[in-house]
Amino acid sequence: MPFSIAIVTWNSERDLPRLIDSIHEQLQADEYELIFVDSASSDSSPSLARELAPEAKVLALEENVGFGIGCNIGTREATGDVVVLLNPDTALVDGSLAGLAQLAREERALFGARLLNEDGSWQISAFPRVASWEGALLAVWPGALMPRRLRRRCEPWRFDERLPAGWISAACLAGRRDLLLELGPFDERLHLYGEDTDLGVRAWLAGVPSVFAPDAARVIHITGRSGQQRFSDVGVRRKVEGRRWVVREHLGRGALALDNVVEFIRHGSRWLLKKLMRRDAAEDGAWVKAMFTRGEPPG
Repeated sequence: MPFSIAIVTWNSERDLPRLIDSIHEQLQADEYELIFVDSASSDSSPSLARELAPEAKVLALEENVGFGIGCNIGTREATGDVVVLLNPDTALVDGSLAGLAQLAREERALFGARLLNEDGSWQISAFPRVASWEGALLAVWPGALMPRRLRRRCEPWRFDERLPAGWISAACLAGRRDLLLELGPFDERLHLYGEDTDLGVRAWLAGVPSVFAPDAARVIHITGRSGQQRFSDVGVRRKVEGRRWVVREHLGRGALALDNVVEFIRHGSRWLLKKLMRRDAAEDGAWVKAMFTRGEPPG
């Protein structure tokens, strides 16, 4: 049975040709079903998707409902037994996405691919649980300097082997359709940022593993496309608020206090080190500043 690929677009016309070309080039036509959910783009994203992928189902929404709701709509529209949620700013490098779908078909779990920068270097795409000892350890001990056993727990993305994770990036995330629908997959109160963190927490609480599977699939991912268009800080403040909301909502205020301290130490120490080394510290500085900014609602 074909698996479904659900892609939420918002002003994504510069990325769609590359993504669609890579899907056509790397996957067999009978392997997949392609679904685009456009969240009220002001550019040509919906018409471009129809033109470049005539086999796709394109749903053009009249309002920007956000990433999470868009993914939920795409999952509900899917007819495949497995759904791969894929960002529009990605590109396939080979046919391995089908292997990721097969893993999801065989196990009741969420699976994430190896995300690559355009130069082939590895992106951080698999994370420890929020408000956990692994996260606290990472705040004071760089993952690259940890013993292998600890590093596997704290930074699974550094390995080529399949490893459990606290949560995985939704830039490329696969699961059985029925499992995703059971989980949501996303909480529709979150409009942008924090959705995949929230999904990982809720999946863990429900006994559903999140699995980083770099041995199964590799996908190029260009980060920050939506954030660059909407926010002067590339969405850092919204990311901080999304994480805070997730921890408070599911784990309580005690866990939130711990996570706030851990995140402050982690980004604060990196900001200071980069400043001392005369490297670009703007992003970590924005994280530190955002942690002292009054919160906003998740939507």
